[in-house]
Amino acid sequence: MNSIHSFTSDEFELYTKLLIVTLWKGGYPHEIVTSIFSKCFVEVVNIVDKEGDLPKLQERKIWPPRRIVEELSDISLMQLCKKLEEDYISVSSLPGKLIGDCFQLLNKKMRKSVREVINPNDHGAWKRWSNMLDNLVGETNLRDYYGETPEDNIADWSYRVFRRVRTYVTEKNWLERPFEDLLEEICHENYG
Repeated sequence: MNSIHSFTSDEFELYTKLLIVTLWKGGYPHEIVTSIFSKCFVEVVNIVDKEGDLPKLQERKIWPPRRIVEELSDISLMQLCKKLEEDYISVSSLPGKLIGDCFQLLNKKMRKSVREVINPNDHGAWKRWSNMLDNLVGETNLRDYYGETPEDNIADWSYRVFRRVRTYVTEKNWLERPFEDLLEEICHENYG
């Protein structure tokens, strides 16, 4: 990511709005967490082909689905959320205080019961998660949400988050509207 000094004000606003909308409207907490881990953390590596050509720079995901399944599946979502926030602060060009404030949108969901975060019309989720409806979201872990193919679940969740964020940003035209409107809508939804 760019350093904060190389951000234009438009880029700063764009990245901040996308983070806010992702954490607020991206979907279920486990989907948001895995999506950000799998999509937002990359490393640049030099790749040298067999013929000895000049090295090529290539981005590689730090948290591909397989690694998420192997290393993060049994950590509580509350701990994963905290790790995600810390990791995001360490690589982002956005100020840490701002990122921490944005992550409060996700932290709030961690303190709700699974029952409270399920979309009332998502009958599949009610059935799949019936054994943990009264658990706090933050006390669950990724393994609680996996189906038969966890790596595919993570890829699907990431795509759902992307689709929801894109749709919400497009329908509400958030990239053109002022921050104040976005913050007002969040406050209205959360505090009536």
